[in-house]
Amino acid sequence: MAIPVFRNDTFYRLAARLRYRKTGEGIVFWYDLWRADPTFDDAFTQAVARVAAGTELPVLYGKPE
Repeated sequence: MAIPVFRNDTFYRLAARLRYRKTGEGIVFWYDLWRADPTFDDAFTQAVARVAAGTELPVLYGKPE
């Protein structure tokens, strides 16, 4: 499947695994994205680079408290 990580951004190809489980109410379907973390990291790095180039300001990264 090809989806953009951020809105109006480039499309990334991700493998999606269709899963199912039989329950008392019927069959439940869902999907799992395979290796979505590296894809998000790459999209985030590219977005930060575009912001830094477009604003010509330093990019600040925060840390959780």
